[in-house]
Amino acid sequence: MRRQPIDPVFTAEPEAPAHPCDHPGCEAGGNFRAPKSRLELHDYRWFCLEHVRAYNLAWNYYAGMTQADVEAEIRRDTVWQRPSWRLGERHGPAPQINDHFGFAPTAMATRTRRHAPPPPASRRWRYSIWSRRSPRCA
Repeated sequence: MRRQPIDPVFTAEPEAPAHPCDHPGCEAGGNFRAPKSRLELHDYRWFCLEHVRAYNLAWNYYAGMTQADVEAEIRRDTVWQRPSWRLGERHGPAPQINDHFGFAPTAMATRTRRHAPPPPASRRWRYSIWSRRSPRCA
């Protein structure tokens, strides 16, 4: 581990603030950001610690909105402003199921029920395909 230099010659000078404080008459550096308005959440004002605290105390996201607008905003925020619908309801057509074996109710199936070919009358039919005799046949 490296030792920290004790000599004041090697100490780093404090960095100048990147932004000045936006409060009128303040000479401090603006190290803390705050949104400009509800409609400009990605544009910021830069304040010193004292003035950003005062700005945040006076901040009201819902200022200028009617009660109905506030309720609508809260409803959109409960689902992170994503579309939602009641359980069991869907947007668009109902799900389509291709039920070839007839397991689903007929109201959900899109095609008519297809039956498999009837089973052979006896086991001899299976072995007749390869011209072999059934082991159980006498």
